[in-house]
Amino acid sequence: MDVINVSVESIKPRDNIKTFPSIWCSRRETGNAVESFTARWEIPTAAQPTVVVVGIYCDGVDDDGGRVTHTLGTVKIDAAKLKQTTQWYTIYDSSQKPPMRMGRARIMVEADLQTPTTFSIPLKAIRAAAEKNLQHIAPYGHSAALQACAPHLERIHAPYFRSSSGTMLPSGAFLLSDVVVDDENALVQSMASRVATVLRRHGMTEDAFVTAVKQQKKTMDRRLLQIMAETVTYATLHKVRYTADTQRNKPTDRWETVRLPNSFAGDCEDCAKDLVIECMEWPKHCDVDGNRAIDAIARLLSFYVPVMVQGAVGNYKHTKQNLSHTGYMNHEWAALHPRAWFEHVTGIAKSQKVASIHKDLPTIVMEG
Repeated sequence: MDVINVSVESIKPRDNIKTFPSIWCSRRETGNAVESFTARWEIPTAAQPTVVVVGIYCDGVDDDGGRVTHTLGTVKIDAAKLKQTTQWYTIYDSSQKPPMRMGRARIMVEADLQTPTTFSIPLKAIRAAAEKNLQHIAPYGHSAALQACAPHLERIHAPYFRSSSGTMLPSGAFLLSDVVVDDENALVQSMASRVATVLRRHGMTEDAFVTAVKQQKKTMDRRLLQIMAETVTYATLHKVRYTADTQRNKPTDRWETVRLPNSFAGDCEDCAKDLVIECMEWPKHCDVDGNRAIDAIARLLSFYVPVMVQGAVGNYKHTKQNLSHTGYMNHEWAALHPRAWFEHVTGIAKSQKVASIHKDLPTIVMEG
């Protein structure tokens, strides 16, 4: 077994504010982040990099005065390179230019690894993916590249973005991890309850819905798609209290609001990621050929590819603060693209002949 012990012994922020940590590990077997000052994992031995990550946060408020959290910085520790178990680390907000020193943290890491494996970032692959982002965007890409819909947006797209942990990634690249399901039966019951609620609102029985979905061969009834969209957005719309991007009580383009226990606040990117993960999870726990309402939802989702869309909105629509009406701020939303079209255009699977049903599917925008 590999054993990892982590303890955040002290945090000294630059400003006199209350701070708290979150601890997680790159090894999949460790599961979700631990919202505590200590963490311990005993996991099967594997020749994999073991990186301990400690996020340091402070409290903030959103436009309505509700509690949100702000990232002060992130410390990444490669357990295979440890020279001493306990030391002080400087906390930087690396999304700032230049990186801003936010304080220090004293962290203890003890790792008993049977096959220590160091971690390295594939910089060349990341740079190549980032440059590829520009090929379809004017004025950087090819002659048929997409033009901006407004002059202000012509050069707003950047091929890279830097996370608060300091990692440079291609724009649009996010970690969408699988949901950790502790109780499969409870999850399925929750799905069924959401479908039942939406069907009652539309005055349709479960049997009628299942039959109608199976009957869609050449054209698609838009009402069925509406039921599907309302069902998969149900949880996000009810559990995430949307808040615009803020950083220490000031409007910003930063995506850094995190959700913690009893603090389900999220910005546009949080909502978009939540919706995409929701769409990815339904087919995993349902049978697209089954006879339950949840199976019918999964069948409709199988016609689509969930994506996150990078865009922009007028900054006066992004926050309740009084701002100029001429500027733009980043905005992120989830959408469902017809699978056959998406795979053909992206080259994933070229199609010489597409079934009629796929030709009648609209793109669905699922705004959080």
